[in-house]
Amino acid sequence: AFWECVGLDGTLTLPENLDTIRDYTFGSYNGTMALTGNVVIPETVKYIGVAAFQKCSSLENVTFGENSQLTYIGDYAFTNCSSLTGDLIIPNGVTYIGNYAFNYCSSLTGDLIIPNTVTSIGLSAFQNCSSLTGDLTIPNSVTYIGKNAFWECVGFDGTLTLPENLDTIHDYTFVSYNGTMALTGNVV
Repeated sequence: AFWECVGLDGTLTLPENLDTIRDYTFGSYNGTMALTGNVVIPETVKYIGVAAFQKCSSLENVTFGENSQLTYIGDYAFTNCSSLTGDLIIPNGVTYIGNYAFNYCSSLTGDLIIPNTVTSIGLSAFQNCSSLTGDLTIPNSVTYIGKNAFWECVGFDGTLTLPENLDTIHDYTFVSYNGTMALTGNVV
């Protein structure tokens, strides 16, 4: 609907009864969106599509409704939203975090909270989220972590906790460009 509308400026307000944010709704491929401020994803939204907010590089905060019904965060959904700050709290109920979903959200400066409903973390999902800090706990519900999922997440300085039921961890999941572990704490 607003794909490649690079002249939009201001805060994005979404309607309270919205249930789907479709593929390529607010993002951009060639330019960067001028949306600024905060986006509150209403609790009625169940699906965020492919590249829905891709390159909305002036957005500062994404908050999910308190009783969020969200289950799916699509591929590239928030990729290159490089001004997002603070904690990233994925709502309880989300089962899938897509490929490149939060790739290059390099200004996120707090904790990453992944709920115990997520089963799959896609390829490069959090790649280059280099300012996230604290512990990284992958909940027991996760059975798949894609290649490069946490590549260059060099800010994590606590404990990495992996689930007992994890089936697959792909190549380069927790490393940085020089090939060293991107996490500096303990592995459990």
